[in-house]
Amino acid sequence: MSNKPSPNPESSGSETLCTICTGTKSASEMFTSTGCSHTFCADCISKHIAARLEDSMAVKCPEPKCAAVLEPEMCDSFVPKEVLERWGDALLKAMLLKWKMVYCPFKDCLAGMVDKEDREAVECPKCWRMFCAKCGVGWHGDMNCTEFQRLLKNGGVDREEVMTMKLADERKWKRCPHCKILVEKIEGCLHITCRCGSEFCYSCGAKWNGHHACPPPAYERTVYRR
Repeated sequence: MSNKPSPNPESSGSETLCTICTGTKSASEMFTSTGCSHTFCADCISKHIAARLEDSMAVKCPEPKCAAVLEPEMCDSFVPKEVLERWGDALLKAMLLKWKMVYCPFKDCLAGMVDKEDREAVECPKCWRMFCAKCGVGWHGDMNCTEFQRLLKNGGVDREEVMTMKLADERKWKRCPHCKILVEKIEGCLHITCRCGSEFCYSCGAKWNGHHACPPPAYERTVYRR
């Protein structure tokens, strides 16, 4: 796409009438929109853009009944820098009004992002954790937003606690029978040694002993959850 005024091929080398100012201009002073091929002088197009921005309106071709939209890259060779900057700001504002801004709810992140698809489940591009954009909490799994909000309202429980318990239920996390911390088994068998030193069975929660039905693994990897 050319960034310079595009002369009308039929009038190259001659003067052309601009239907806005009704003045005759040389081919080098004319601008042809790549979106619709309508031709006007660059000076009139520049003033047209500035006027549309003043009225907070989309910048369209000035030809009556033409719906083609002008873009900054079509006109950046002759439109004043200040007008181009206002044009860019207007386009950004229109984009943000169209798309919803959401923020990661985790206190150690709080990153803002544009949600173009108006989703509920969103992955934060900064910390990579899933959260619910509608409820403003970490993702609540198979529980829909209505159920989650009703649980919060009726039970008066902490949002993070609800989220953690729901996730623990979905992923089958277990509590240490001694210190009650949540434990997730990543690999190995059912013999778990908690960081508090207690040993238990990941399947039934019973304290581990030499007569337990599950043999000790060759290795095990355990993740502790707060």
